[in-house]
Amino acid sequence: MIDIACERLAPDGIIICDNSEGYGFYEGFKDKGLDRVDFFGNAPGVVLPHCTSIYFKSTSFVFSPSIPIDLPK
Repeated sequence: MIDIACERLAPDGIIICDNSEGYGFYEGFKDKGLDRVDFFGNAPGVVLPHCTSIYFKSTSFVFSPSIPIDLPK
């Protein structure tokens, strides 16, 4: 599925992988030319923390200064 996701990834898109500490995500994405940001945290009923990773190209919207930060009202 990693190959399919990378083929369909838009220039400004992102791929979000939940529970990315397992299932071979690191090995599958390491040669795809994407950057990665990891978010670690605890899940209900689980002792060890889990990781959600965001994979993206340098042209992704995630670092666009034109997108404002919306705070809850």
